[in-house]
Amino acid sequence: MVGIVCDRMKKLTFLILASSVFVSCAFLGTTEHVYTSKSLEYVKSLGIGPCIILGVGPADTDTVYTTFATQVCVDLRNSGVFQKVQPLDTLNANMSRLDSARVGRSLDKAREQGLNGIVLCRLELISRMYKFVPLTDAEVTISLYDPEEQELLLETEFNTSTSEAYWQMPSKERVIRYATDEAICAFTKQLEKQRGVN
Repeated sequence: MVGIVCDRMKKLTFLILASSVFVSCAFLGTTEHVYTSKSLEYVKSLGIGPCIILGVGPADTDTVYTTFATQVCVDLRNSGVFQKVQPLDTLNANMSRLDSARVGRSLDKAREQGLNGIVLCRLELISRMYKFVPLTDAEVTISLYDPEEQELLLETEFNTSTSEAYWQMPSKERVIRYATDEAICAFTKQLEKQRGVN
């Protein structure tokens, strides 16, 4: 009987330690910047502007863009933080640099639709070697702007190379989804904190 209890305690201890490693790994990959001191309580409806994609070959551009932009939209809608989430840019177009005219059109659409905020998203895929095995890491940046003031309010960034939360080699699609999920999670948590600021 004592042996069974000890075995269960060992398993429970292992599970607690393993889960804390994953939580801390995700935390290590996250960077947050707040650029305003005002409350963001008013940001209830959100537009998704153009997404920037870096580090992707021409053959993979459309697939990577679609995976990333769709995941951003799904994660923001499922977060429960916004009353409305509206894509303002086509989900199959790619930008490898910041196109101010296109961003300006998205800001105009956000104002016309009465949206309180707009996010611009950036994905960079980073190729590296780990013990002679090629890996792909991703860095995702989510930037929140006020469409009226055209002011950057907050920004979160997540990088999979500093989080290392994989048991085995993930596919490129899985890396993109994981990095996007973590970046959106950090973004919505930071936004909720800023909603409480007076």
